[in-house]
Amino acid sequence: MTVFDVIIIGAGTMGASAGYYLSRSGASVLLLDAFEPPHKEGSHHGETRLFRHAYSGEDAYIHWALHAEREWEALEQAVGRQLFHRTGVLNLDPESSPLTQGKETKARKFGLPVEVLTPEEMEYRWPGLTVPSGFRGLYEQRGGVLSCEAIIEAFLQLSIHHGAKLQVNSPVERIAYKPMHIEVSTRNDRYAGRQLLLTAGARSGTLLPDLKLPVEAVRKPIAWFEPKAEQAVFDSRFFPGFNINTEFGEFYGFPSFSGSGLKIGRHDGGEIVDGRQPTAPFGSSPADELEFRQLLKQFMPKAEGRLIKGNVCLYERTPDEHFIIDQHPEYAHVYIATGFSGHGFKFASSIGQTVSDWMLHSRYNEHLKPFSISRFY
Repeated sequence: MTVFDVIIIGAGTMGASAGYYLSRSGASVLLLDAFEPPHKEGSHHGETRLFRHAYSGEDAYIHWALHAEREWEALEQAVGRQLFHRTGVLNLDPESSPLTQGKETKARKFGLPVEVLTPEEMEYRWPGLTVPSGFRGLYEQRGGVLSCEAIIEAFLQLSIHHGAKLQVNSPVERIAYKPMHIEVSTRNDRYAGRQLLLTAGARSGTLLPDLKLPVEAVRKPIAWFEPKAEQAVFDSRFFPGFNINTEFGEFYGFPSFSGSGLKIGRHDGGEIVDGRQPTAPFGSSPADELEFRQLLKQFMPKAEGRLIKGNVCLYERTPDEHFIIDQHPEYAHVYIATGFSGHGFKFASSIGQTVSDWMLHSRYNEHLKPFSISRFY
């Protein structure tokens, strides 16, 4: 039986990223996935993800975003295709919201190039917007949109180029801890690794039942709408990615790329589901579409046209919506990266490299401290 330096369970967002950085550093890597990434059984599909810097919480997020931005550019160079589209990102919050002041304070602290905008200024710059009084905009010039599925394909392609082995459609059935290695069993094979990295998203808790990881699978609809008027104003050449915090929910969205339509999702709320079972498809609840139309009617009425398509993904959400990136409390050769709670993709390049350095070179990054498992016990 071949012994790998690292076995990664879950070759989606974080697993693919870590696999690239680990294999690029010379480690022998096995990537195992229950499906064939990129796929629609987790949280990495849906074509696009927002990239932004201004966070009101932990400073670690901004440090990782700044690092990740450089790594996204390097990844584009490595594969020779555009993966990061600098559309800018508009954060639209009530003036009274703590998020507003928090984002502005952190932007000043880190010297981020942002603009604070009034409703009138936003409507003038982006004619597709209708902004109620009492809202304020924070526009991140360096923000934009990441092509999530293309990025995972790029990470996996480069991992294989550097010698990693990818085993798809291989759900893990058992993990056995040994003093100096771990053994992982699938339905048809058994593998050994000196170290293990678990990046199985919403299914992580079922693979390490001894830890009782507080990670919930949350069903999250997303939808694409065809603007009913002035379609060009919502095109990615002119319209930014956006976050909108309203009294009826926290929403995010993307401009139309080559006629794809305006894409919208909701960050808060959602239905807790069993991540091991098939997820109810888009449209199984009328609310899947109606809550997005409610947002469009208020903020982007010209975009509230025909539903082009809808989809559903899974959030892997922790109770505090912060990540879990840590070693197993009993087995130091087992590492865990999960609970990315719907806002982790933008950091994937940085987190993958950070975890790789930690596993191979014992370089513990101080920005990992807020994401320790111990905060839940």
